Amino acid sequence: MCQVIKENIVQMTALAEIDLFIISGGVSLLDGFIELLEAVLGIPVRLARIGNQQILPLIPKDNTLCPPKCIPYLTALGVICKAQAVREMVVFDTPLSNRFLTRIVNRVKQVYQEYF
Repeated sequence: MCQVIKENIVQMTALAEIDLFIISGGVSLLDGFIELLEAVLGIPVRLARIGNQQILPLIPKDNTLCPPKCIPYLTALGVICKAQAVREMVVFDTPLSNRFLTRIVNRVKQVYQEYF
């Protein structure tokens, strides 16, 4: 799997241009995965943490999505954070509504539950 990740990165950009690789999702929590990916890529690899103040309210404060139940949703939340960061680079007249993000998160949950 690490070799496939490396091949995909090389297709997009040169590895020499990357200083740090940030991963998220359930696979990233497997024992030794971060170390193996660092060895294959030859660059530092870190585990992502969700710190975006617009995304944090979407994560329930109760125990329904606390670890390990939240692990399957980390990738989806990471994608949402990335999309939000890209949207913030563009000037908008209206901020992204919580309702829109809630709909996205709910849809991701539905798709996940259908297949897993």
